Formats: sequence, structure tokens, C-alpha cells
Amino acid sequence: MKLNLNKIPSNIVLILLSLTAWIIPSLSLSFAVYLLTNHFIVPFLINLGIVYLIGYIMDLFFKYKTQNKILKFEIDTKTLELQQSVEVSCAYCKVINVIPVKLNIRNTFECNSCKQINLMIFQFATAQVTTPLETNLLGANNNGNS
Repeated sequence: MKLNLNKIPSNIVLILLSLTAWIIPSLSLSFAVYLLTNHFIVPFLINLGIVYLIGYIMDLFFKYKTQNKILKFEIDTKTLELQQSVEVSCAYCKVINVIPVKLNIRNTFECNSCKQINLMIFQFATAQVTTPLETNLLGANNNGNS
């Protein structure tokens, strides 16, 4: 008989894998203790508790690391948004507002002063890249005389 894991819900599979990850180390340690002392149940329960505590501590550690990465990503995103901001005046009251600019969404903002909703409109243009002309900054008639 072949077990088809695709038919079992994913949360049940995760629970079974987690229980297996707890029971196998506990059984192996308990078997080693059983070979030495001829006691199995008490060492098994103690080892199961120890393995559970180790798993719980590791889970807390990985949650902490993951939350730190998420927080750092959010801070970096906010920092990037602040770097890409523009000062615009409100269309209603003409007060200057500093607004983050995002090119992939409709940029609306609420004025800090009058609380009216404004829409930012972008207008792009192109220009030729040129090189500056070499000029004599001391004057055109510079023959060494002052």
C-alpha cells in the first residue's frame, strides 16, 4: 500500500512531520538509556520534554530572526520611500507638503494643512546629453597683461 501525501491536507502533514521530529530523537535517547538502566518510559518522557523545549527555543529564535528581517526590510522600504520624495504645494491652499513618490501607483495625498485630497501629476521630458564648451574663465583677451 502506497501512501499518497498529495491527498493529505498540508497542515496535517506538517503536524505529522513535527511529531516525527520530536519522537525519533526521544526514542533513540530513551533506547540508549534503556540499554544502560532497563527503564524506558520515564527516560522517554523526560527526553520528549527536553526535545520539546529545544524545539520551542529554536522556534522562538527563528521567529525572532524572521521578525528582525521583516522589520529591517520595512525600515529599508520606508527609508527608500523617504529618499524618493518631492515637495509639492497643495492644489487648494498652496501649502508645501513633502510626499513620497511611487511610480507604480496613483500618487494621491492628503494635505497636512487643509486635509483636502490632491493628485500628483508627473510630466517627463527628454534632453540631449552634451559636453560643456571649453571656455577661458579669465577672459577672452588674456595675453599675460593685467
